[in-house]
Amino acid sequence: MKAFWINFGYVFAVPVLPFIAVVNGTALCSPDSPLLDIPVLGFFLANPLWFIPVYGLFALFVAKWMTAREQKSHARRA
Repeated sequence: MKAFWINFGYVFAVPVLPFIAVVNGTALCSPDSPLLDIPVLGFFLANPLWFIPVYGLFALFVAKWMTAREQKSHARRA
């Protein structure tokens, strides 16, 4: 279980901390920005607080996959 939380912390905290540091509850770019026309990127730039739970779920799945892969690798070596 410790390996899972280490993997989750790495996957979630490394990219999300700079994003959270910039967010102040408003859009990260002007309403006229062409970046807002890109579907996923535009959604998160216009609604930055949605990024945290959505990316958190993604990070949980990736951490679970990384932990399972690591455990299988150690089982093969032993």
